[in-house]
Amino acid sequence: MARALVWPVVRAGVRVRFVVFDNWYAARENLRCFTRLGLVWVTRLKHNTQVLFQGRKGSVQQVGASVTKANYPYYPQLGARARSFGVELFGQPVKLTVVKNDSHPERDRTKYLATSELSLSNAEHVRWYRRRWPIECFFRDAKQLLGLGRSQARQPQAVLTHMVLVGMAYVTRQLLKPLSSKPHLSVSQSKKALLPLRRLVNSKGAATLVRLTAQGQFEEVEVAQLWEPIRTRLSGLKLPEHLGFP
Repeated sequence: MARALVWPVVRAGVRVRFVVFDNWYAARENLRCFTRLGLVWVTRLKHNTQVLFQGRKGSVQQVGASVTKANYPYYPQLGARARSFGVELFGQPVKLTVVKNDSHPERDRTKYLATSELSLSNAEHVRWYRRRWPIECFFRDAKQLLGLGRSQARQPQAVLTHMVLVGMAYVTRQLLKPLSSKPHLSVSQSKKALLPLRRLVNSKGAATLVRLTAQGQFEEVEVAQLWEPIRTRLSGLKLPEHLGFP
């Protein structure tokens, strides 16, 4: 499936240099295919992945343990220790970077990263791998909080529509985040903040945006204030000042 997704992108002429993925996709066939397509790949390896190091075959865990942790340089910008080794994986020379005491939100404090781009520094190697983390967070939040997997539709167009709406809900939630980093709302918190919003329409057709309070009362919400984070992030975007839309 990974090869079936990557190949059409390359064939379509999309300029791709790096392809980044976790250890589920670090199979021999995938790595060889990506290399033939001229792509630089960055992946994580399972601790028992076998490599050739200094003429001897062993696991990446054994390679990492060949140097004491005290001799792993600490990178303040990464919040982790990292050291690289030159190894062969499936007959191809690769750069193995072992990360220890990793403070990154992704699970496991020890990670074994590999890349076909031998010129990457240790910090660059780790940063490239970490670039896929927001995508993992998106799918986790989309499944758990935005109902990505709850559609019972079977028609392709209906399934696609559901996925697009989930994506729109995620983007809207991100855009409506407060401009300041504090407080930094989680998906669950921001969802709870948006759910009480209601649109009240009087007998003359005028609409008012309100929030349902815990006491069961309606509290008016300024539309301009709600739009402010979006206006700031997307300058020039025209947004309605009143709720005159359906």
